[in-house]
Amino acid sequence: MDDVVGLPPSIGSCLDYGEGEEGALGRLLRRMHVAVDLARLSNGMVLYAWGYLTKAVDEEALEDLRESIEEALNDLRDARRDEEA
Repeated sequence: MDDVVGLPPSIGSCLDYGEGEEGALGRLLRRMHVAVDLARLSNGMVLYAWGYLTKAVDEEALEDLRESIEEALNDLRDARRDEEA
């Protein structure tokens, strides 16, 4: 999971059939899920910061964004835990 911070790996590098086709596709899907969670997290953080600083977003919307950020963080923690297991 070291490549989570950097550029995503190519599909070819994810599809290592040494573990069989199911294992390779499972790893690819996990990596795609992590990429989606990172995008969700970064979008949520930008929207939250913009809404907070400009006061253009009401408290209820900020709370929804905060919950979305927490969900993305929890999903990323779970993915890291699964990767280490």
